[in-house]
Amino acid sequence: MNRSLIGVMLVCITATSVFADSLDAGLGAQRRTLSPEQIAARSEQLEASTSFSLLRFPEARLAPGRIFKPEIWSHIEAAAREYDLDPMILAGMIFIESYGDPQAHSPTGPAGIAQMTKASARELGLSVGRKVRIGSKAVKKTRWVGKGKNRRRIVQTVQQSIYKTIDERYIPSRAITAMAKRLSSRRAWLGGKTDFAIAEYHMGAGRMAKLLAAYFDRAIKVSEVTAAMSGAGLSYPELFWTNTPYFRREVYQALDNLNEVDYSPTYYFRVRQAMRLLEIYRKSPDEYARLASAYQGKFGWTVLPSAQWSFVSEPLSALPAAPAAGVLHEDTSERFVPLPEVASTFGIRASAGPMAAERSTIGSALFVAHHLRRLQGDRYKGFEIARMLPSSLAGCASFGAANLDARGEDDECGPLHTLGWAFDVPTKALSTTERRDLTFILTDLRHAGLVAYLEDRREPTYHVVRHPDHSARFEQFYWDAMGGSLPSEERPPSVAEVAMPRMLLTLQDLLTRIHSYFA
Repeated sequence: MNRSLIGVMLVCITATSVFADSLDAGLGAQRRTLSPEQIAARSEQLEASTSFSLLRFPEARLAPGRIFKPEIWSHIEAAAREYDLDPMILAGMIFIESYGDPQAHSPTGPAGIAQMTKASARELGLSVGRKVRIGSKAVKKTRWVGKGKNRRRIVQTVQQSIYKTIDERYIPSRAITAMAKRLSSRRAWLGGKTDFAIAEYHMGAGRMAKLLAAYFDRAIKVSEVTAAMSGAGLSYPELFWTNTPYFRREVYQALDNLNEVDYSPTYYFRVRQAMRLLEIYRKSPDEYARLASAYQGKFGWTVLPSAQWSFVSEPLSALPAAPAAGVLHEDTSERFVPLPEVASTFGIRASAGPMAAERSTIGSALFVAHHLRRLQGDRYKGFEIARMLPSSLAGCASFGAANLDARGEDDECGPLHTLGWAFDVPTKALSTTERRDLTFILTDLRHAGLVAYLEDRREPTYHVVRHPDHSARFEQFYWDAMGGSLPSEERPPSVAEVAMPRMLLTLQDLLTRIHSYFA
């Protein structure tokens, strides 16, 4: 075979692979064709994005020191040896469950360092609520004896038993061993898959069985799970990622329902990130403390209400201010620009008057629209943006925590809008399907660490903030849109198109081998 021909073919396939690794690789509708490498990359992105939820509480600063104390770490290592587990998995789970506090107690019932319910603890052989005699004490008792004139009162000293209520969930050695025992037994139940066993610790066996039934598209009883999983080459990340509202819809709906209850679908990824954070502490406690401080104690809050507030630092007065009301600069050297006409080709509509923001913020809004259209195809109708920069800065000479309500929402003068970093999407007029699809795209971008968003139920509205770490990439998306150089919008792919990326990877490997043979 002609070497130059092989070279041209390799270059073409490499170009295809480069495009697949761009800003939007593996997002939204593309989740139906994820390669193993993309699944691993998406998992790492999600894990990194969970640092906020893991570190936002003050107890997070104390957690590694508690976990690595000899009296706790020795029990973790012993339990891991007994049940053939990585001790860092148990440590990561303990970080999430209790921040390493043996006396932790949830208002909903779980207790102890492993945060077990009473039912789970009893299932694993722990004593919960059992009274044990620990000794006795002398007490004086008065009683009447005799009859008639001989009736009299006497005082006697008797021994009274002393009992103590035992709850072994609060005994670290017992609780940690029980945690390892459960993880080991669930691993066997789930066909030897540790990743599923970690996820099940928070999800529960019944809900895990229902999730697997949705994936395999057939009824699966709890007693049938081992048989179903033993022959399946399935990882938990693969189950989590390879679905959309239009592809494996039952799996998407099952995961979404669980997220509404307790966010258990992301538990496995949070454990993985907790393990990384503990390794950081091991190498440098100071570095861990610095990292934790980025998510705590800002703007007068003990606990930041949402991830968007980890994007900015105090003092707020030191942040760059927005331009004067009504002054929007069209010169490309200026920081704020109007929402461009090209936004309408993406289906974005300004609900009232001219709007402006940083180019990166506009780029992030276009990016959301781009992926929503890819997902919905011919069903796509676009969406409104209700707010970017404040409509008027009168009375906004200064801004700070006073502009924030108890839930962390910023008002008209709030810093994230005033910085030009945020945009609001009203959802009241959206249909159930449109709202579901918009939520899916925003959640997927949040899992990728690209945006933060929260829902303001007062209006109702999605408040979206692009992540500052990706501002340059979103600004490039803005310029690509302005220059018309984005790939054409896609209809939902055919069966042949779904298979094409993996066929290209196989073909690339084959051509590489041929090239090596002739070299």
